[in-house]
Amino acid sequence: MNESQKKTQLLFQEFTKLNIQVDQRIEDQIIKDFLDDKINGKFDEQVFFQLAQHTRIKQGYVSIKGFIQSILDAEEILLRKINKTKDQLINQEQLVQETNKSLERKMDQENSNQFGVMDDSFITFNLIKAEIKGIENIKIYALVSCDQNSYQTQVVDDTWDQQYNFPIQSGHEKINIVIKGHKGNQTIKIGECQVSVQEFANQKNRKLNVTLKCQEPYSGVLYVSGIWIFSKVIYYRDLLAKQNTELAQLEETLEDYISDLNILYGPFPYLQSSEAPSPMILRSPQQTIIDQFENWELITITKYILSFLSLLIALCSLNRCMYLDILIITAFFYKFYLNELDPEFLKMIAVTTFCSFCLDILWITIFLSPLWSDIYTAEVGIDKLVVITSVLIFGTKLIFSFLCFCLSKKSSDEPQSEISQLQNFASPKDSNASFQK
Repeated sequence: MNESQKKTQLLFQEFTKLNIQVDQRIEDQIIKDFLDDKINGKFDEQVFFQLAQHTRIKQGYVSIKGFIQSILDAEEILLRKINKTKDQLINQEQLVQETNKSLERKMDQENSNQFGVMDDSFITFNLIKAEIKGIENIKIYALVSCDQNSYQTQVVDDTWDQQYNFPIQSGHEKINIVIKGHKGNQTIKIGECQVSVQEFANQKNRKLNVTLKCQEPYSGVLYVSGIWIFSKVIYYRDLLAKQNTELAQLEETLEDYISDLNILYGPFPYLQSSEAPSPMILRSPQQTIIDQFENWELITITKYILSFLSLLIALCSLNRCMYLDILIITAFFYKFYLNELDPEFLKMIAVTTFCSFCLDILWITIFLSPLWSDIYTAEVGIDKLVVITSVLIFGTKLIFSFLCFCLSKKSSDEPQSEISQLQNFASPKDSNASFQK
């Protein structure tokens, strides 16, 4: 049995204390009170609401089975988020370390001029497209210049998406753009605009919509973008501050997920470990408590009939000191008292009781043999009377063994669909958005 199946069985074991069938509709408050009692306090209202809501979405109503599935779903979602956030934290910490090293290198290497602009500073300018009215059937191109550097774009209908690098000395430079076009055999000027380098002084990539000063009858807008790094020291400082903020946010998010998971584990702390709180709680899928299955009323009646028969057997066994019978009945009543009768245990009781019956037949045969019959004393006569009266009770063992076997078989065969569903609970494939932060 894997870890998920163990957790499923542990949860079903806990909820059997409510004495409510697992498929039966149940009020939210009953489960809430049960969880409150488990932690000797108040279970988190928001977490409980999400669990109950998740159950209704998946099943249509709240039941023990559906609520257990919601607990397992929530656990899987939270564990997945915790692991993902931990990975993000590791990556973010590495980024912070790399940025910090880059900052230290740049602080040693960078030289700035009187304008506070580093040596070899340049702007990367991207001319994206133009939207100009009145230029139907006119191919256009652009002349882009900054100080002594100029470029000419390709001739297109309206989109260039071309990048150009311009050296920057003071940060007060202007980028000039002139839009021209071919109309027949003529080259015409359509419009122009100017973009200040200071528009990109935040050292981040920025997009701008620039209005063109156009010749009549044209009008339009130019779409551009660019990034200017005038100080890599400042750039890496800003980047480091941003990364540290993101790191703090990830740490806070991780704490929230762990807090939610601890709330979920509050009533069931043993779910955090593969170790069960008690050996008798761990069962294979076939060893599920028989009360969880269908025909609950018939199973309950059979249990009490078995209890009555076991009492008769116990009374009969005391006269003959049949320790095997006493051991069988003691084990049966112990499991009955704990409400932990399961198919495998009942099958074992059935087989052991039948073996006890066979030993009784052997005992009667020996006791009533001619060898003993020849020895007649008052004491032997009383023993024979005990034997004769005990024979009338022997049939009880057969009935007891038969009922145990039938109940075991019925509990093992009938709930296969139930067991399959329990295994599905242990490894849910789908998650509900209500558990997402």
